[in-house]
Amino acid sequence: MPIKLIGAILLAVLVAVLTGFNLSNKCNVWFFHNFLNVPVFALVIGAFVAGVLVALPFTFGKSGLKKQLEKAKKDLSSKNKQLDDTRIEYEAKLRNAMCKDSSTEPKAEETKTIEEKPVGKTKSKRIKK
Repeated sequence: MPIKLIGAILLAVLVAVLTGFNLSNKCNVWFFHNFLNVPVFALVIGAFVAGVLVALPFTFGKSGLKKQLEKAKKDLSSKNKQLDDTRIEYEAKLRNAMCKDSSTEPKAEETKTIEEKPVGKTKSKRIKK
């Protein structure tokens, strides 16, 4: 027999024994009304069931949140990909437009000259505007 099944059977026997010993214990309870001579065991079982009922929505609600989170991540990654594609297309169009707009001869202030200056034993090239 599996260990979990044996544990469940032992737990059920323990609950039954404790129920038998506590059936004679009674108390008065106020829950918006006075209830007289309520068995303590019934009160404990009622509190347990109420706790389970209150906790159930929080337990089942997590799976929905995880699904929403995964969907949001997927949507975000697809939007990022779209933005990257759009940015690349825009930059390509901008480069093409700049190439078409530029004249064949550069302006005087935009020309670059290369000067050779000796530095130590080797010559280095510097670019000046």
